[in-house]
Amino acid sequence: MAEFSVPIQAFPSLSPPSGASVDTFQLPSGAVRQAMVIADPDSAIGIASVDPVLGLSVSVQSILPATSGTSGLETYNNPNFNNTPIQVKGVSGNVFGMHFYNPNSTDVFLHFYDALIVNVIVGTTPPKLTYWIPAFGSLDWPVTTIGIPYETAIATAATATLSGSGALANGILANVLYA
Repeated sequence: MAEFSVPIQAFPSLSPPSGASVDTFQLPSGAVRQAMVIADPDSAIGIASVDPVLGLSVSVQSILPATSGTSGLETYNNPNFNNTPIQVKGVSGNVFGMHFYNPNSTDVFLHFYDALIVNVIVGTTPPKLTYWIPAFGSLDWPVTTIGIPYETAIATAATATLSGSGALANGILANVLYA
């Protein structure tokens, strides 16, 4: 894992080195934070989050793996995801992060399958993983360097029951980061 040390002179207002960008954002508490994104020589990406008031120096770890000679991860986005199986990736791969939001007044169950969707029958095919998303809640899995491997393919569906049956009243927001 590549490491970067952000020099203390870069704080409290970050001055990005070549190949880096800085975003400033405000937390609900009103505190202001900055984040710096840095690309390393191996095409992995690191992020530093900084408290500009305290002027803290942080060490940045690469968090996105370099894959097949390219940087970053692939993304799947669907604002109306439901119980119809979706093929996130049609060959073997890894899931490195995700965000799902459930706008329904009932819980939702998110099923991931290690299969092509032609081989997935929701409610019958056993999922590799199932996640619970509470009513009006979300499932957030920040990007990591260790992904969940899928040997065949990555498929997913969302249902109203743990057993995999039942259509959703409203589709959910789905974002998956994979390689």
